[in-house]
Amino acid sequence: MPVDVFYYNIILGYLHGLENKYNEAIEFFEKSLSIAEKNNLIFPKEFSYEAFIFVYNRLFNLEKVIYYQFELIELNSEMLLLSRQRNLQELEAIYKVQDIENEKTILSEQNTLHKVTIALEKSKAINLKIFLITLAIVLFLIIMAFYFNKKKSKQLSLQNKLIEKQKISLQDLYSKELLLNNKLEKSNETIRKTFSIISHDLRNPFNALLGYSRLLAEDYNELSEEEKISYIGTINKVSEDNFNLTQNLLQWSLKQHQGYKLHKNNYILKEVLEQCIASLWGVMTSKKVTIQNKSDSIEVCIDKEVLLTILNNLLTNAIKFSNTNGTIIITNSIEKEYFTISIKNKVNKISKENLEAINGFLSNKKEKDTKNKEGFGLSIAKEMAILHNGVLNFESCNDTIVVTLTIQSANKI
Repeated sequence: MPVDVFYYNIILGYLHGLENKYNEAIEFFEKSLSIAEKNNLIFPKEFSYEAFIFVYNRLFNLEKVIYYQFELIELNSEMLLLSRQRNLQELEAIYKVQDIENEKTILSEQNTLHKVTIALEKSKAINLKIFLITLAIVLFLIIMAFYFNKKKSKQLSLQNKLIEKQKISLQDLYSKELLLNNKLEKSNETIRKTFSIISHDLRNPFNALLGYSRLLAEDYNELSEEEKISYIGTINKVSEDNFNLTQNLLQWSLKQHQGYKLHKNNYILKEVLEQCIASLWGVMTSKKVTIQNKSDSIEVCIDKEVLLTILNNLLTNAIKFSNTNGTIIITNSIEKEYFTISIKNKVNKISKENLEAINGFLSNKKEKDTKNKEGFGLSIAKEMAILHNGVLNFESCNDTIVVTLTIQSANKI
């Protein structure tokens, strides 16, 4: 049976995938998908897409994961469309049966009236001697007519109740359809946002890698051995941070359908800030901007990856709008179980529209213009700050901007 062969290949594929034999697992999954497509098996096809997402996720092949996520969403849309078509066909069948029953009732009434007419015509030919019999027949017909009218009223009442039930069923189907459409829109919005996050957050670490590697490529002979070793170590460190950030973003995108749970541990705040600043070295160098980390070496209980994503977005925007050869100053303060990080810098002239956009994103007055890179970065920062029971504030005075991030630590500081 095709279904048995399909599940045989699926099981073998998962077993090979769990043993890290990914090529063999992919071959078995491709066989199962071929069987599902050849025999038009909807649910096995869905299992095949989920299997591919499983193996490519373990291979960290983001492109393949996103491709099969799209295929899975498209298949779900087809299943929804088929379900709607089946519901419509069932309703059409119900209405056809009801029309046939109505036609039968009308024909029955017409036959009855025809019989009554024939009886009345015959009664005219009957002489006076059978008057009593005729009268009895008339009374009988009147009683029968009353009975049929009463029966017809009951049938009409039942039909009206049936129509009301059908209306309620149609409303329920419409409500379910709206709910499914909303889920589909949210799923599509999650995928779109995932692409935007990856594009936005992975750019800066790669700039740092390009900056250090360019120095090694162009000035290799002029650099001392200590400088070469330092640059190579920095490239290795930024690469590891970039890998961790990529893995974190992938996990974040996959958990959007399930809800993200924080993984808090104790960290030194100053060291977390230094790690974020190091990943932005390439951007800082190209803009000739320096960052002074004046924060304290306090211990905070946080989700490190969430905080790094917030800081990456805030510092990226601060660097972009800073004056050339400018300085960004980072400080912190503590109040009970909350700690606050302040980012202060002097900026080029910012348009009124950009100021309104920043205020909008940080004050929850704007959510829709995520096509703007700065706005989207602030939107991501705000979303993750809320996830960490935090809040972002924005202040501007002439050419100085101060952005503060207040976050609740798991334990009192």
